[in-house]
Amino acid sequence: MTHETGSVAARLSGRRLATVMYFPLGYEGDDGTCDIEDWDYEIGHVPTVGLALRTTDGAEFFIGWEQAEWEFGVALWEGPPLLIPSALDAAVTVEDHPHWRPLIGVPFDVEVGPRLRGHSEPHAFIRLRTAEQVVTITAAELSYENATPRVTLGMDAVMVFFGPDAPFDRA
Repeated sequence: MTHETGSVAARLSGRRLATVMYFPLGYEGDDGTCDIEDWDYEIGHVPTVGLALRTTDGAEFFIGWEQAEWEFGVALWEGPPLLIPSALDAAVTVEDHPHWRPLIGVPFDVEVGPRLRGHSEPHAFIRLRTAEQVVTITAAELSYENATPRVTLGMDAVMVFFGPDAPFDRA
């Protein structure tokens, strides 16, 4: 897998998405089968491990969280995800989800957010943009305080937000 988020983003930008696959955490259910944690929330999606993008020309990309000392951000790799089998077993295809449909089959731009405090990788966010949809991917965690969702940035999980205003605060 090739890894330098800025140059990989340049190669991804302008392509057309064919499939999007989430990798939420998987666990063994009571019946011994693989279950996955919830990932679809009103505020955004939580594909904890990351997400894979396949373009119409067959190219594959992976966005996942990455650690730089004590901080977490996101990085973009070219190639299929290199994950442990249990993570691959928990994969969920999401290109038919209403939030992703506007990006399927149309060219999109990729924006890479700032690097974390002087490191070359990871970045604060990666954003995919078409005329109809904006998708922001960041390292964050969702929690609830008195039934109110709270997003904390810089955590060891991936979150996906849809629309021009990503609803997160810095922890």
